[in-house]
Amino acid sequence: SGNISLKGYNTDYYGFKCSLEMLPVKPENAIVLGTGGASRAVCEVLQDLNISFVNVSRNPKIDSHITYGEIGLHLHKPKSLLINTTPVGMLGFPQKNLNLPLQAFPMSFQFIDLIYNPNQTPLLTECKEKGLNCMNGSLMLQKQAERAWEILKK
Repeated sequence: SGNISLKGYNTDYYGFKCSLEMLPVKPENAIVLGTGGASRAVCEVLQDLNISFVNVSRNPKIDSHITYGEIGLHLHKPKSLLINTTPVGMLGFPQKNLNLPLQAFPMSFQFIDLIYNPNQTPLLTECKEKGLNCMNGSLMLQKQAERAWEILKK
């Protein structure tokens, strides 16, 4: 009888955007590992901020996606950022390592691993050992939760 109106929000967008703003160097290029839900929010932020990006997938189904073996072709771009949106390295997930050739990454590369449990994933451990700038997903988690709370209070 009555019309129902539903409204949805993606607070991951806000959380990731806040994380990007904390980076020491504003990225111009990005490599996004994964193509799932978190990746979609990340890519939307990158697109809105005019940061060019490429998605990396184990099994690319779209022409614009690349394989893990093709990452090396994208390491020469200036002011670059790698974002892990996959569950690899997450507590309880069987695969712990992304097996990235971190020795090939320029020291100017920045890394965001969206995982926050554990606080330091194998990827972040390796980045820190090599002196690369990196952060986990705890700020994104905090900021998206704050945004969700603000929406609920409206």
